[in-house]
Amino acid sequence: MNPHHTNTDNPVDFPVTQQSLVYRLRKRAEIRRQIPSRKSVVEGRPDRLADLLDEAADELERLQGVEL
Repeated sequence: MNPHHTNTDNPVDFPVTQQSLVYRLRKRAEIRRQIPSRKSVVEGRPDRLADLLDEAADELERLQGVEL
């Protein structure tokens, strides 16, 4: 048994190249919103780029659902 290999379905356990684009977009938006020094965080305002990343992920999921 390989001690460095985990047998989970958690996307974090996979290399970036194997993580879905939707997951990476959402994770990046989450990270941006947690950076305490960001102007939007300091001012308590929405992070427009993080919102756009989430919007793109939503649209990709919608389009993937249409293709199925």
